[in-house]
This record gives sequence, C-alpha cells and structure tokens, in this order.
Amino acid sequence: MHRSDVVLIGPLEPLLPNPLRVPLPVAMASAVILLCVGISAAILTLLPTVESALWTIAPSADSHSGDVSVLVVSRPAGASVLLNHGELGQTPASISASPDDLLLLQRDGFLDAFVPARGPSLDIPLWHKQPDVRQVRPPVPGASITSADFLPDGRVALSVEFPPNAAREAWAYDPVAARAARLGEVETPGAAAPSAVAVAPDAARTATIVRLDGLDNVPADQLTLTGPEEQQQPLSAVSTGERLLDATWSPRSDGVLVLSRLVSGGPSYELSFLQTDGQLRDLAQLPGEPIAGSWVWAPDGGSIAFLVHTTTVSLVTLDIQTGTLRYLDDLGADALPSSGAIAPAAWEPSGGLLYAGPARPSGSGGPVLHEVATGRTDAHRLGDVDPAWAPAVANEGVLFTLARRGGDELVLRPVDGKGHVLGEQPLGIQVSGAFSARWDFAHRQLLIVRGAPGGGIDVLLARFGSDDSHPAIDAASEQLEPHP
Repeated sequence: MHRSDVVLIGPLEPLLPNPLRVPLPVAMASAVILLCVGISAAILTLLPTVESALWTIAPSADSHSGDVSVLVVSRPAGASVLLNHGELGQTPASISASPDDLLLLQRDGFLDAFVPARGPSLDIPLWHKQPDVRQVRPPVPGASITSADFLPDGRVALSVEFPPNAAREAWAYDPVAARAARLGEVETPGAAAPSAVAVAPDAARTATIVRLDGLDNVPADQLTLTGPEEQQQPLSAVSTGERLLDATWSPRSDGVLVLSRLVSGGPSYELSFLQTDGQLRDLAQLPGEPIAGSWVWAPDGGSIAFLVHTTTVSLVTLDIQTGTLRYLDDLGADALPSSGAIAPAAWEPSGGLLYAGPARPSGSGGPVLHEVATGRTDAHRLGDVDPAWAPAVANEGVLFTLARRGGDELVLRPVDGKGHVLGEQPLGIQVSGAFSARWDFAHRQLLIVRGAPGGGIDVLLARFGSDDSHPAIDAASEQLEPHP
C-alpha cells in the first residue's frame, strides 16, 4: 500500500453512474471521522441510562433519602444545632435530618445537649454549665437523714431519724422556697408522725406508714393509702407482726411496693404489692435487707431494681407480676454509702437494665457500665466508659453517666447507645469517697448521696435550670412560619 494508491468506488446506479477514484489517505481519514461520529452519537444516547444505573449501584455519600423535617427548639433559644460537626442553624430552627442522626446543641454557659432527631419536633431544655449546689440538712440539729429521693413536683423527700429512740419522720425539702416541711397529715394532737410517705407519680395519691406500737412494744404499724376521693387503710401489721419499713409507688400509680420486716421467725424481709383497690399480693422474701430508697422502677411498672445489704451490697430485680427475683451482681460494700444508697441502675426502653458495677473478671478499679437483657442474669460490659457512676437514660439512645477527675471534681459524660463517650463536661462539684446519685430530668436536678461522719447520709442537691418547663414548640412554629 502506497500513498499514490487510490480507492475505486462505484459505479452505483443511479446515485453514482461513473466510478469514483479517491486517494487512499483521504479515504482512510474519512472512515476514521465517520467512526468517531458514530461512537459519539451512541455515548450521547446511552448516557442517561448509564448515569441512572451508576446512581442505583453507588448512591452519593451526601444523599439522605430518609431525611425528614424536624423543628428544634431549645430553652433558652439561640443554641447552635450541629450534625457531624456541621452547623444546621440556631434554635428555633427547622432542619432536615434522619431519625438515626444524633444532634448536638451548644450554647455558651450551658452544657452540651445530645438529642436523637426522632419525631417532628424537639423541645430541649438546656442545663446551666455551673449548677446551683446546696446541702440539704435535717430539719433540726441532732437529727440525721437516712434516705432521700425526688418527689414528682421536684421536691426532695427525706426520711429523718430523731434521737434518742430513733423515731423516723417523713419530710420534704422545697428547693424553690429553700425550706423543709413535714410530709403527711397528723389528724390529732399527740398522734404519731408518719415514718414514711410515698407520693404517686400522678401526684394525686399518697402512701403513709405510721408506727403505732403498743405498751408491750409489739409492732402495730399501719399503711394508709390516700386518693383523690377517699381514704382507706387496707393494710395493718397488727395481726401479722410485721414492721413496715418503706413504700414506693408504681409508675402507673396503681399500687405500692411495701417493704416489711418479719419480727418473729428470724431476720426475714418481705416485699408485697398493694393495689389501690386494696388487694395485697406477697411477692418475695429475702434474708438480706433491701435498702430503703434504692428503688428504680421500669417505665412500664412491670419490674423494679433495688439494692440488698448482706455482707456486701447486691443488685437485684423483682418482677411485680410473678414475684421472680433476679440476682444480678455484687457491687461491693465500699462502692456505695453505708446507708441511704441509691441503686446505680437505669432501665432501657427495651426492658434491659444498665448499671455501674466492678469490672470483671478482676473486679478492681472504678465501676464500669454493664448491661443485662430482659429476664437474664448474664450481664456484660457495655462500651468503653471507665469509670461510670449513676447511669440514667437522658434521651432515647443517650445516657448520662458521672465520673471524677483530678481533685474529685464530678464530670458529666453523655454516652451513646453502644457505650461510647460523646463528651466530658466538668460540673464544678467536689465529691470524695463513695457516693450515689439520682437524676430528675423533668426539673433538671441531680441528687448526690454520701455517708455522713456522724451516721446517716449527707445530701447534695445540684440544680441546673429554672422551672421554665412549659412546651415552646407552638410558639417556635409560629415564629418560623412565613407571614404575608
């Protein structure tokens, strides 16, 4: 083949009646051009189909097909809303997020808030970074506090012991008015004051224990349930010879769990459930003493976790329907205050139980986070939180735990559902030695309990916010709506 060669085309009747002579280089160039034009046309035709296929196989990393619009409100307003280190706006803000996303709210002077983006609206009360901390004292000098817990209205219920005969009375500390008042009514002058008063979550019912010992010192304790319409006295220990020690209401406000000690027949403790209609069911007997004030109810009221004091302090649960006990772990006699301890446990929405306990198998070092599934006793360590005290379910999928750093300063550690620390924020509270705690999220409060040198317990109350707990979603929605 030579450059002088020609390509003979034709004749092709009727378009090309005479043969056409084309130099070889020109023919080859024309063929290449026609081939390129054909390939280009094919690519342009198939490009939309190829792009669609590639999108189906490998969607963009920035796509969130499950995103929904979420209205985020904070109290106070003006908090930055962040997701994956990117700011989405300032509250009140309408954002787009997936229900699995974990939002972070930040505002100067307040603790960081971690909130799952679940639901069409979120109303988040922010907690002050530096809480108001005060010591809750007994009502009179010489008395001692033996247990403390939160009431539904944000007050602190106290069991107070008075010398010289160790008589017990129920009191309540009001943090807003900063004063204590006796709980329970004394109908006649000289009548015995209640030794324990439990207020139902609906704040409409109370359970009151009064000790009415006879001249022979035989226990004649009486439990009175007071409701919104009538008063009844369904349980009396006169015939049973029991000393009534404590009572705690179910979250459904349909009855109380009663702790009593059998005076005859050895040191035995009994747990019974008394319904508001007067029906009494005996659930379980224990050789060790359940610690009054250590009750932690499951949200559905089906189970309760508490501490039992023997040679050590043990964590157990009780099924209210069947009376089944689960012995979960020994927490150690030196891990908690000697009296008035609060169970270091929290119920998960799934029915599992989280608690702070010694690391296994060594059992040395600070407490770590454990999880045990519904109905089981084989707890396992959750995540990498070390140490961890007072776990509580703050928001669905987010936990609160406490730890200590240099100088015994308490730090707050939010933890995700897999047990990984999300952050660490100092609280400015110094707590040395063994302690336990209970949270009141509705009123942004933390109760810290320590053993007192002269007996009983010391009680610290930390308040992280004012009582601005009214929903702000409606006002924020109006603020974000466009106006004509």
